[in-house]
Amino acid sequence: EEDVTVMRAVPVNAANTPPPAKNTVVLSAIEKAKVTVRRGTGKDAPVIFDGFLYPDAAPVTLSGDSLTIDSGSADLKVERNGEPMPYTAPSLTIE
Repeated sequence: EEDVTVMRAVPVNAANTPPPAKNTVVLSAIEKAKVTVRRGTGKDAPVIFDGFLYPDAAPVTLSGDSLTIDSGSADLKVERNGEPMPYTAPSLTIE
């Protein structure tokens, strides 16, 4: 019988590296609201949703590491990863 040792490579700092952040954001309207969502921050960030949300419509689900929600109305219900978030018009940045 032979003694066999199997070596496996492990990435440097693998134990200390947190998983990448990922937000799941659910938007629904309390009253009709015009909403623009950008991936990232700033006015130059790409728009990923631009439209109206209605109280009787299905909520909009978005995901990303950084999202900016713009609406002239405070009539939004925002949940991040299943937890409610306060929304104060005109804007909310989620990182």
